[in-house]
Amino acid sequence: MADERPISSLVAEVKNKEVDFNNTQRICACPYAFHAAAGYYSPVLIGQNFYYSAFLFVYFSKPKSLHLFTLYAAMTWCQAAVNTYLKNVSADRISYHHFLHHSIAMIRQHLTSDTEWQLIDRQLFSCFKASLPEGAPSNALRRSRVERFWLDIMPDPVASASTAYENTALRLLDQARQKKEKEISARLQGSATLQASSSTTPYKRRHEPSTATDEYELQDSFDDLTVEDRVRSLISKYRNEANHVPTLHKQDLLFYGIIDLVPSSSTSVCDIISEADLKEVIRHTVHQSPHGRNGPNYIHVSQVKDYSSAIMESVNDHTMLRQALKTARQHLRSTQDRAKWKRDTIKLMKHIRDQYSSEGVCALVQPQGEMHYIATYLAPLFKILLNKCDDISLQWGDQSLPATKEEEQRAQRDHDRRSKGNSPDAILSISQYDITFSLIEVTGPPNANDHSHFVGDKVKLAKNMKTMLKKIRRHSRGGDEDIYASIKLYGIQTYLNHMYIYSLCEPTRGIYVFDLVFSFDVKCPSGMLPMFIPKFFKHIWKLKNLMLRSTQTIMDFVNSDTLSDTSDASSDSRDTMYISPKKRRTSRAQDIQ
Repeated sequence: MADERPISSLVAEVKNKEVDFNNTQRICACPYAFHAAAGYYSPVLIGQNFYYSAFLFVYFSKPKSLHLFTLYAAMTWCQAAVNTYLKNVSADRISYHHFLHHSIAMIRQHLTSDTEWQLIDRQLFSCFKASLPEGAPSNALRRSRVERFWLDIMPDPVASASTAYENTALRLLDQARQKKEKEISARLQGSATLQASSSTTPYKRRHEPSTATDEYELQDSFDDLTVEDRVRSLISKYRNEANHVPTLHKQDLLFYGIIDLVPSSSTSVCDIISEADLKEVIRHTVHQSPHGRNGPNYIHVSQVKDYSSAIMESVNDHTMLRQALKTARQHLRSTQDRAKWKRDTIKLMKHIRDQYSSEGVCALVQPQGEMHYIATYLAPLFKILLNKCDDISLQWGDQSLPATKEEEQRAQRDHDRRSKGNSPDAILSISQYDITFSLIEVTGPPNANDHSHFVGDKVKLAKNMKTMLKKIRRHSRGGDEDIYASIKLYGIQTYLNHMYIYSLCEPTRGIYVFDLVFSFDVKCPSGMLPMFIPKFFKHIWKLKNLMLRSTQTIMDFVNSDTLSDTSDASSDSRDTMYISPKKRRTSRAQDIQ
């Protein structure tokens, strides 16, 4: 609705240095007053009819308070673009569409994700039409492809918002870093001041407790605002205060920065970490487990279990198993079934049958050595299980683990004796990248009861797996952090004819989680074979699928490429990446000596 006041009053209102938002409706309702006010600043442009539309454009795209200087700039750049175009292009080639493409650089400077292109186009076309020379072509004002032009050059709102968010985040990080540096600097200066003042204090008062000094000594340099920060700080504090235990089976994995969730473990985790924080760490670990993709050799465990159950359907004991396997092989040939996993299942069932004598006595319960147990049972078992998995290399024997050798030698000096690294019983690695992803520890012969040996091998397995995971992180300089957080390494331990499958992951920086995934028996009395074999194949194939998923996730991480450097330890010094606590203490002792 138009303002009923005289035009001179409105003109005076516009001539003020700042136009009030509440009065813009009255000014817009009286374009002549607006023209006169604009002419007050630019008499040369009086009479041109693009003032009003330019004002509307600025009005709808600016905050409540509008300066006339900004208004004048918005009105003039359109005319400047037209003048530049008419100056550089001959009259016979002039067209509005050609003008837009010619002025695209200037137009982009005035575009944002919130701009309404229709208003700018209306203003540009008005200026172009008013300035059109007499010799221009008849189709110079055609606007058939204008909308497509504007849609092509308009900035993406999502990209603009993402860029703005990134810039804001970087700015906030810089501010937080500067604030933290000032706090640490002030804290150090305060400690130095207190120390200087204590040196001038008489001897009889020098050992009196100082509240201020205790405050600075007990104050943590990290702000534990999240569960992860609190857990990292508690682990770091425990590692600094605890003493190294040389006996392997008595060591607490928490001393090596590993949260041990195996139910039977004796660990101080529950003593130093609250139940709520520990549940949050477990939840975060479980949340990461669905990540990773299945490899080409992936077969669901239910298929293998159902197929083995079908073979064992007519089997009552080990004597009938031979004929059942023969019938299954003949069926595959007659139906020309090319499923390799079915052939591998039959081979594994034959391998299990060969462990039983004609009297039904299982060879796994007979007295034997560890090497004989590996050569006759475990090595053929894993060879058949990993058949056609060309990416996986399996080496038996006490091979030196390259990851531990490399890590320990990082902390050694030139005159120190070189470390050979730990020697697990078997190493599984990705052939293409020479990356170890799984280990096998055989805790003595299958009938030898030695619990200390069992616990010691479990501790050694966890420490080696952590070393392997850290080497994977160092392997890729630009690996994706989300993929790395989903990597799970698996360790296999056999003890008393029982197989234990452990996992280790780093769901968040500096927090390593070691857990028992599942366990199962590897032998049974001969009369229970029909019930034992389907369950055994369910577990052994589940192990295979876990290893295949682990290798695929590791390869995805190695082949990923981001701008961040995930190979380094995080900026948080509580994430010690290279040397173990024992080696770090040795290095300190050498420095003192």
